[in-house]
Amino acid sequence: MSISQFEQFKSLLYLALEDVDFKRKNAVFQNEDYLASQQARVSVLTPDISISQSVEDVDSALGMLVKDVPARKISFDPRGFETAFSAFREGTIADPRRFWKRASATDGVRYLLSDATGGVFLLNSSLEVLRRFPGLDPATVVAGSSYDDATDVITFTVGATEYVAIAMESYSAVRIYEYDDPHSLVATIGTPGTPGATAALLTEPASLAFDSDNDRLFIGCTTGQPAGATASNGFVTLYDVSTPSAPVHEDIALYYNVTGSLLDAEVTGPTDLFFDEVSDRLWVVNGNNEVGAFIVDTSTPSYGLRKFIEPSGKGYTLRDPQQAYIQEDVGGITRLYVANGATGTLEEFDEDSLVHLNTYGYRASEDELNSYTRASDSVYGALGYAHGVVPDVVSIDGQDTEVLIACDNLNKRIHRFNLTSYSTDNFVNFKMLTFDVPIMVNGWSLSGTVPIDMVKVYYRFSLSDEFKELPQETSIAPSSTLQFRMSLQLDTRRFVKDWYVRHLRVHGVQA
Repeated sequence: MSISQFEQFKSLLYLALEDVDFKRKNAVFQNEDYLASQQARVSVLTPDISISQSVEDVDSALGMLVKDVPARKISFDPRGFETAFSAFREGTIADPRRFWKRASATDGVRYLLSDATGGVFLLNSSLEVLRRFPGLDPATVVAGSSYDDATDVITFTVGATEYVAIAMESYSAVRIYEYDDPHSLVATIGTPGTPGATAALLTEPASLAFDSDNDRLFIGCTTGQPAGATASNGFVTLYDVSTPSAPVHEDIALYYNVTGSLLDAEVTGPTDLFFDEVSDRLWVVNGNNEVGAFIVDTSTPSYGLRKFIEPSGKGYTLRDPQQAYIQEDVGGITRLYVANGATGTLEEFDEDSLVHLNTYGYRASEDELNSYTRASDSVYGALGYAHGVVPDVVSIDGQDTEVLIACDNLNKRIHRFNLTSYSTDNFVNFKMLTFDVPIMVNGWSLSGTVPIDMVKVYYRFSLSDEFKELPQETSIAPSSTLQFRMSLQLDTRRFVKDWYVRHLRVHGVQA
């Protein structure tokens, strides 16, 4: 077997250290211990170094990167990171529209979901359908006390009684029921089957909001021409429901006059309303892709625009926005979420500054749309048409987790996004390594399925040092001790499938 030039070089170098004349001329090599240490260094010399870090080398982990020893890989454990709740599993969801989050859930019902075909569904915090709110019966809506075409649903409390309000867009009416059994019909606002735009009539009511301080129910109608309006482009009307069985009309607050813009205190086909109890603001999602908040005077209804989100801005474009929902003060920030229908995304804004923070989701149909082909039965992050959105904090595996829940009207399913995981530092620390000869690192590579552009690698020379980022191609000072960290930087627009890492390979040379 031939000997490589490098091995020949090592042999000559070792012989040189043994040469009598060399030691006589270099007093330091006359010390036997020092000579032995240098001979040991020569024996381990190699031109290149490849350091493999795998699951067996993991010392500690934080966040969603975990050791999967049986599978011999480092896995990304979503724990509800992005979960699709398919209508095919539940067998009921047909035309999901909007969510409502109850203030309390002593009976296990956390959310109400309006479904324009299937009625009002009552769900628990795990998004399991517990039952349907009774009374769904399209055959007797006009003549009886039933409901149909549940475009929106909310609950509200007056006195000690909880009520359910259901907007029936195609029947031009809103019905109010008692939440508890026997779920009695309390009142009907509008005349089912008779559209209009007066104190007694509604036209295609699509959204509801409630001001608990003043017992006011706001109703957003997508069409209709009230007195003073110049076109049949919808309106927002409000009722005093302090006596729920006898709603009293107060005002038609907003309608189309000249521009239909929220900037002019007008609306064009308003698609959603949300009342923020903390700031006393009525948020309106306008049909012309605007979103804005009005201050509601508590004594006499009057409206002044206080917040305004333009149809497009830095990092976002609103296209056919649907539901809006406020998440009060989580992590020091009150956030506004908007289900952006035509883009299949959920847009997150700072409610105070209105700065756009994040976009969640990716537009894709159940099978194929915009050149995206479904890779599996569980497509994470894909929203064909984002119609409803509600933020919440729920317990996932015993851990309080901030989530964002959306209903996808095109794919007929519900999604839950784990927002906590986007802000969590997901990393694994590998064990400290010690080398006989100092190592100079010049790069790294991965084997596995995690997208490499979402991974960062860090290093340090001792346990007391701070970790520093190690670029994929670089050169750092030589050291005999090294510790590496691998971190996964999440991207809110990515799919989470079967992500894992088999090996982190760090490349270098002996110094």
